[in-house]
Amino acid sequence: MPIFQKTFITLSVYDKIKSTRMAHYVDNVEFHDLFTLIERLCDKSIKTTPEDIDELKLTGSPSYSAGVSVTDTAARRGKASTLSQSCIVLDYDGDDTVDVQAIIDELTQLNIASIIYESWSSKEGNRFRIIIPFGFEVINHAFKVQATNYIINQLSFGDYVDDCSFKWYQLMLPPMYHLHTKPRAWFVRGEPLSSCMDEIDKVKFETQHSQDAVIASTQGMMVYELPQAVLTKSDELFNLQVNNLHKPLIFNSRVNESLRYRRNSKDNGAGCYIMNEGRAIKDNKLNKQGQRDYKRLLFSPKEYQQALAHQPIAWKDWAKSIEDKLRNLIRNGFDFKAIMHTNAGRGKSRLLQRFAQGDPNTQRYVFNFHTNKNMQSFIKNCTKLGVELQVIYGNAELVKKHRDFSDDELIAITRTFSKAYDKQSSPKIRKQSFKTIITSLPFLKDDTDNLMEKFQQNRDAINDTSKHLVMSTAKFKALVEYGFDSRLFVKDVIFQDEMTLGEFTLTKDAAVNVWGKPRHIPDNETPHYVQYIKRLRMCFLTAELAPVLEMKHQDYQPTIICEPHHEYEPNLEVLMVQKTNNDKTHGKSARERLTEQASDYFDAVIVDGVGHDDNHVSSKGRNNLNVDKLCVIISDPHPKRIALAMASTGLDEDEAHVLLMSDTANQSVGRNTGYRHSGNQQCLLIMQHNRWLAMHNITSNVYRYSSWIAASRGAKLSDKAKQRALFGDFFDTLAA
Repeated sequence: MPIFQKTFITLSVYDKIKSTRMAHYVDNVEFHDLFTLIERLCDKSIKTTPEDIDELKLTGSPSYSAGVSVTDTAARRGKASTLSQSCIVLDYDGDDTVDVQAIIDELTQLNIASIIYESWSSKEGNRFRIIIPFGFEVINHAFKVQATNYIINQLSFGDYVDDCSFKWYQLMLPPMYHLHTKPRAWFVRGEPLSSCMDEIDKVKFETQHSQDAVIASTQGMMVYELPQAVLTKSDELFNLQVNNLHKPLIFNSRVNESLRYRRNSKDNGAGCYIMNEGRAIKDNKLNKQGQRDYKRLLFSPKEYQQALAHQPIAWKDWAKSIEDKLRNLIRNGFDFKAIMHTNAGRGKSRLLQRFAQGDPNTQRYVFNFHTNKNMQSFIKNCTKLGVELQVIYGNAELVKKHRDFSDDELIAITRTFSKAYDKQSSPKIRKQSFKTIITSLPFLKDDTDNLMEKFQQNRDAINDTSKHLVMSTAKFKALVEYGFDSRLFVKDVIFQDEMTLGEFTLTKDAAVNVWGKPRHIPDNETPHYVQYIKRLRMCFLTAELAPVLEMKHQDYQPTIICEPHHEYEPNLEVLMVQKTNNDKTHGKSARERLTEQASDYFDAVIVDGVGHDDNHVSSKGRNNLNVDKLCVIISDPHPKRIALAMASTGLDEDEAHVLLMSDTANQSVGRNTGYRHSGNQQCLLIMQHNRWLAMHNITSNVYRYSSWIAASRGAKLSDKAKQRALFGDFFDTLAA
């Protein structure tokens, strides 16, 4: 027979429930000794009547809590006076279907030490309490909730566990009286909950179901303290999302870190729950296949909490704080890599104008932009401030600006210069000089001398310290990659607007499995640049998380200057459809059909892969898409891009998939929401129904197209839910 180690717990005993007196007895007791006492009380239990039982509960019996409570008579009973918990006490209020013996057998099989005894109103073992020791004193309420959910998930009849079982301060009654038959008590030998710590720790995220991959995409967000008013309001908004996506579920209560739901109006117990970090409501009852059911959601309760807790900060105050951090880093930091990572539209590029106004003779800055539009916008704004920047042109751009060319000539210029930087080109072509390239184009024969002069002026301007420099990111990389100056830009501070996934990672003949197939990752086109920039002082601006994780994973040890935050956005709506892919096997793809229909309704549509004017790359950083009605359609990233993200960040396939989709959504939705919202603008995000996102902008307006068009009473949305929709008239005409 096995020898079981003694387990001690702490009990606080009160004179009665209806009293203001503090605990009159607090002491450590051996767990089995408590069972002996309970067994004795069961034997001495007195029969009572339904008319008297309520009064007896309040005044006719002592009560207890399993933990340490203060005994100071000047204190007040309650949560604040309860210092710790020694045990979980589960209160089961079941019907005729509940069988206590089934619970006892399950606890025995799980090898969990426990005391079970019938409560006053029990009839044939349908109402009872279970006392399970932690094995140590717990001082964290959130951990108690996690442990309670863990135990409930292991046992049958979880629907019938009363919410009081989750509370930090809850007095329980010993078996002093009974309505039907004398109460019984059982003791299960086993281990305390301390032996299940790893399993309990998983409960925090278990209601995330299969979307644990989202966790990687939620890091690096601002976290705020939560006032009670925020918690109440955030739960209301979260439940609007639940009502839109899962009509039958009825909110029951919040218990610390979890929200509990009834399955429908006829459900007696709150058998479904979700933790603050979860994105799926979990049903404690097994389905016909013997598995748990999960009700998927897009946003977690915590995201609503953080969105409402965020307090708006005026741009000038935000900019002053960030500017101070950067200037301090510039004064004291050697070869630093700083990252301004925050929400789209926050004014990151605008902040650079403050640095452009500084004296270049004291500190020269180099400003890089991924697109010509963004660069020209920055130059224009600096000119308005009286700041003249020295523009460094790319070689192809230098030629194109020389004079007017035909469309065919412009294409020829682009193609010829591109070959010189193409890693697939022969060494001979890649070593061609500027003069060799332009003389290879017959229509430039008469322009050679003038172009060579401009080329030299453009090169000389790089060393001009009387002005700050501005150029494309591609030009900056080319200067570093193919230049011969070992001190190039070492004394400067470089600001790069936007970051490109993979630019900090050296890959050589790498292959990663994505979607069951090996995907080759091309070599980095600027390997010298990857190494050289480690010597430079650089600050990167981005609204995307992927390049931030890449820079960390590649050991650049970046300094994070600022972080994004959640923001509640009532003018954002999300529609989940069956597909957003571009499969044209049977005619037009789902994405093409969605784009056509959206183009007739919205002022602008951002979508990839269908030849549309605005795609997710070209829309980055743009301010001219803050139209009244914007539609954003997102879809799965290309498997090669997922492979690159995996190699660059160290994430697994699912994590990289969610990360790329989330970055895309945050960038594009940010064109007319959040900090770019300035009036009546509204945005619709269309996504595939079984995908996950980690978004900066949070909304309750989340709908599933299948529910919108459903005809059956149990599935279709209520009129009230439909009336809340921003784009209900579009949904009515949509043929997804």
